[in-house]
Amino acid sequence: MAAGPRLLRGRRPGHRLRADPDQTTPAYADLRQDAWLSERCAHHARLLGRSPARPASVGASTDMGNISQVMPSLHLTIGLGGTALPHTSGFTAATVGPTADRAVLDAALALARTAADLAADPGRRAEVIRAHRARPAGGEAVPATEGAREARSASEVPA
Repeated sequence: MAAGPRLLRGRRPGHRLRADPDQTTPAYADLRQDAWLSERCAHHARLLGRSPARPASVGASTDMGNISQVMPSLHLTIGLGGTALPHTSGFTAATVGPTADRAVLDAALALARTAADLAADPGRRAEVIRAHRARPAGGEAVPATEGAREARSASEVPA
């Protein structure tokens, strides 16, 4: 979304982007999704025949959480089909072929249509930015998921 760099320049006081040279593991902030962006993306996913679940906490780490602290964000997770868990050879195999290609295309379309909706509505853009700035610092992890469960299979992992 083109407004990203402007939002980063105008981030709220107290948000500092810095690196700690002594830190040996990544520092991931909680993922804070914008409700409107998440719902709009879910709407477009449904139009593509996907069945997105309500956003839920999944207990995973991502640097997207860091970005979501300083600008309105969403983190789409879309199903690939199958039962393999992430970071396994079975999951790797599930990322190849027509089903995986369709998942990538559906995710790209849902995200692009969400961005277009936001770009076409200056009032909505202003509201999304206002809502983001009004949130207290921190927050709970709330990833957009398609069928979030404790044990996530390849049918429920990021495209």
